[in-house]
Amino acid sequence: MVVLAQETDLSYTVLAPLPGVGDSDGKTTLETYVPAIFKLAIGLSAVAAVLMIVLGGFQYISSDALMKKNEGRERIKNAVFGLVLVISAWLILNTINPNLLNINLNIDSISTTAVDGGKLLADDGSEVYPGKYSVNVNGTPVYYNDCNTCTSLTSLGITTKNAGSNPLVDGGLAAKLAIFDAEIKSSGVSWIVTEAYPPTVNHKAECHRFGTCIDARPTNQTAGNINGFMSAAQKAGLRAVYEVKTQAEKDTLIKNGVTGNIIVVSWVTGPHFSVYKN
Repeated sequence: MVVLAQETDLSYTVLAPLPGVGDSDGKTTLETYVPAIFKLAIGLSAVAAVLMIVLGGFQYISSDALMKKNEGRERIKNAVFGLVLVISAWLILNTINPNLLNINLNIDSISTTAVDGGKLLADDGSEVYPGKYSVNVNGTPVYYNDCNTCTSLTSLGITTKNAGSNPLVDGGLAAKLAIFDAEIKSSGVSWIVTEAYPPTVNHKAECHRFGTCIDARPTNQTAGNINGFMSAAQKAGLRAVYEVKTQAEKDTLIKNGVTGNIIVVSWVTGPHFSVYKN
């Protein structure tokens, strides 16, 4: 099992520290800094409103000019309106739900564990990523999409080797493989599937994550059997690409009379067909 989630230190040193917020080194986190700013803003708004009321009152009583008195009266009115607005906003939120005033940005991380060949589960047993599967690749879990319409190759009577305990393929691919299997066997060529869904190793081709392609090969990889494989695949509506590791291998196959799509793929472990649904 591989644990995928771990605790991360998200603290940082702010350029403008707030009194009482953070440790002795001035470090804080977003979930403590933002609520402190909110509370400070409420307090400063109230103080500013009171100061404006005092200033407006002083302006009103210290001036004999009617215009100055009107300015003082208007200043007091605006300050009172602002103070009432701030207090009302706080009261409304507190009445609806006091927790609305408690800004909590602390999101608990989900501790997850990957189980080979199974679903990704949290510690409480709930499924974190529905429809995802994993296999270990050099000790690292790789997640694959769910193959919702998959059919077991075993149920089709198709021989597999090193392709997992229950290799599957997409339903559309399964229908074509049934035709292909009958066609190639009628020509006397035996074949095996070496990779299906879920993949047993990490692949560059995305089709392996959906069950819409397989890796396969004739049991005896002679030029005639390779050509027979390609011919049967074409009749079944499949796209078969023969992959080899070196250019020399490709040249030898062509020299021996192999036709069709042959490509050089440097990372393959051995010559085989990649068979695609379309």
